[in-house]
Amino acid sequence: MRAAICRLCFQKFGVLLLAAFALLPATAAYAGFYVDDFEVGDVGSCSVESWVSFASNKDFMAATSPSCVVAIGKSPVELGVEYQRSREGDVWKTQGAASGKVTLVRMNKGIGIGLSGELD
Repeated sequence: MRAAICRLCFQKFGVLLLAAFALLPATAAYAGFYVDDFEVGDVGSCSVESWVSFASNKDFMAATSPSCVVAIGKSPVELGVEYQRSREGDVWKTQGAASGKVTLVRMNKGIGIGLSGELD
């Protein structure tokens, strides 16, 4: 009985959270957009994600993001950097950022929670 009540509370919380995000005003970040999951790999594992975009007007954008998983305390934390190079018209831009990600709640019945952030 207690598990059913807890599950119902969690579902109601999720619906309220989605409704709250739906009511927020739309904003634009004017930067690359990506979707990430909550999972962090095994300690010692590393990866590199890269992408490039071209336009017919010669605009260009490319990004690469190397990252590795390290142990901070007892938690595995994914630390990475992002390097982005772009051209809009005749103007070239270079940007860099550092990022981190940690799993807060491991996957259970199809739901998991993670926290990630980036410093430009």
